[in-house]
Amino acid sequence: MLECCIVEDLLPLYIDDACSAGTKKAVEEHLDTCARCKKKYGDMTAELACAVQPPEPEKAGLFRKARKNVLGIVLALTVTTVCILLNLGGAWEGGPAAPGNLAVTTLYFVFWCVFLRVCRNYAPLAGFACAVSGLTFLSAAVGFAASALGCGGFITAFIGIAASVPFYGLRFFAGWTQLYGIAALLSLGCTVYAAAAVRRLKISCG
Repeated sequence: MLECCIVEDLLPLYIDDACSAGTKKAVEEHLDTCARCKKKYGDMTAELACAVQPPEPEKAGLFRKARKNVLGIVLALTVTTVCILLNLGGAWEGGPAAPGNLAVTTLYFVFWCVFLRVCRNYAPLAGFACAVSGLTFLSAAVGFAASALGCGGFITAFIGIAASVPFYGLRFFAGWTQLYGIAALLSLGCTVYAAAAVRRLKISCG
């Protein structure tokens, strides 16, 4: 009969199935009669199982989160793109907007905010969002200044198109000057939010 100290030394080999058949049988006979060594064997196999098997719920949770973010990004970009296309004709004509255009502009801004929120942890997308929001702000600011000074025209309209098209629905209750002003304020807020996300990501990676 093997002694406990010998069995404890043999347990790693026994668990790895790296011992002879005779040694394996002797260890099993000892484990059948010794509660202390049997507990030692149970503890060692439990530790080994934890070491080689990562927690599945955590992996599944990370996968679900990543999939949710991807779906959110795709949905937000799709909706904002469709909204811009729907407002393009009315903005080009330049007349007052219909209630449907106001609803489209509202959807555009809501889903652009969704995009900003979802992409805030991804450096390339956060940089893209910052650039687009900044361009919209500059477009709106130039359009507001030109409209307020009464020096509009084709060139001003062309420069302000990045703001006038997505925010065209505001023409339902506002003139072009007010539209550019509201668009400038909203896009400035988006730019600041996106820029803060980019800065945070640079600090965390640097």
